[in-house]
Amino acid sequence: MLTILGIDPGTANTGYAIIQGDTHTGKASLGSFGVWQTTKASGLTVRDRIDSLADQYADLIRISGVQMVSVEDFTEQGRRVGKTYKDMAWLVENLRITGRTLGVPVYIYKNAEWKRIIMHAGQATKRQVQHFVSHNIAGAERLRGFPDHVWDAAAIGYCLFWQRHLEIKLLSSARAQKP
Repeated sequence: MLTILGIDPGTANTGYAIIQGDTHTGKASLGSFGVWQTTKASGLTVRDRIDSLADQYADLIRISGVQMVSVEDFTEQGRRVGKTYKDMAWLVENLRITGRTLGVPVYIYKNAEWKRIIMHAGQATKRQVQHFVSHNIAGAERLRGFPDHVWDAAAIGYCLFWQRHLEIKLLSSARAQKP
């Protein structure tokens, strides 16, 4: 059983979802999920809010038995500038370093990249992502009513799970073909 934490980061709302699955069968199910929120109204600087998100992330890794983390990084796409871009880059790097410090590999996916891997459509809409998650992750019906960040986090986690499943499938196939 493989346990992956999917993260759709945002400096105000960060969606997370734990995906648990059998890499031999390719069947995945939804574990815990939710949204970590920080607000400008808290009076904290954006760096302090990012640190707060990283603390919540670290706590979840410690208590959930997560083996890998999958994070979306929209800052790698296109030409982005401005304060939000810099804050998001800082957040993604903070998540990467925190995971590594805890001994958990962190995989970073561009927005269009994870969509292309699992949905074969790099420009998939939010509705298409929700449809995909609903049909490929057992227990996904519990996500109804939650923000898009959580649905995306589940899909991002599933992306890494699916890649591991395909690797195992290829290795098994190669072993079976050896004389």
